[in-house]
Amino acid sequence: MPSKTFIAVDLGAGSGRVIAATTDFSKIELEEIHRFDNPGTDLPGGSFWNIVGLYREILEGLRRAVERHGDSIVSIGIDTWGCDHGLTGPDGTLLGLPHQYRDPRFEGMAEAMHALMPETEIYARTGIKTSFYNSSLHLLAEARKQSPALFQAERLLFVPDLLAYWLTGRQAVERTTASTSQLVKTSMASNALMSSGSVMATVISMPFFCNGATPYLCAMSAGIRRASSISMTCLSGRYFSSFSWLDTKSTI
Repeated sequence: MPSKTFIAVDLGAGSGRVIAATTDFSKIELEEIHRFDNPGTDLPGGSFWNIVGLYREILEGLRRAVERHGDSIVSIGIDTWGCDHGLTGPDGTLLGLPHQYRDPRFEGMAEAMHALMPETEIYARTGIKTSFYNSSLHLLAEARKQSPALFQAERLLFVPDLLAYWLTGRQAVERTTASTSQLVKTSMASNALMSSGSVMATVISMPFFCNGATPYLCAMSAGIRRASSISMTCLSGRYFSSFSWLDTKSTI
């Protein structure tokens, strides 16, 4: 059987790399194609990821991979940390750089959220314990300050999904990555959704189209009444684990 090469883009909080895994399905050989730094950037307004710089480094890594492995490449996977995300507008434009999970905007948000819903109920609904890096807390912070980007956004894409969108032109969210955000309702939870008249006023509606998953959102604020519909269309079967996988034969 001819050897096949699978490309993995592995991004961490301090560095990233592009790896080529070549296999004839009896053994596998790993080759580091490209390594680069991933420093966070502090700007007025918070701490951000240089997502454009990361994309440029990924393109360089893919260029080198094609030079070395050519037509033997059959797929590309993007693996990053969870929770951090970008917002895109109706025309697909990124509305600002993604904040880092260490951004201090989370401060005080756990207490604000628990004043609206207790931790036991949040955990029962999402299966995720509240931590400073949860997307729910960072979205709540943006909602409480009435972020223009939040209310102009049409879609939320987590970091691997945003990079995959730029590579393929397709906006979709991988389900297991989304599950880290504390935004997704577990299949074991009650199907009853919180109404707009409940103690927690919904800021964002995030419909999921993934194996019948039910919409759920924890990032809410009693002080804001305007609802913004931000969708995260989740594709099952085409993705697995924390990777966003791209089939090079059909999407690039």
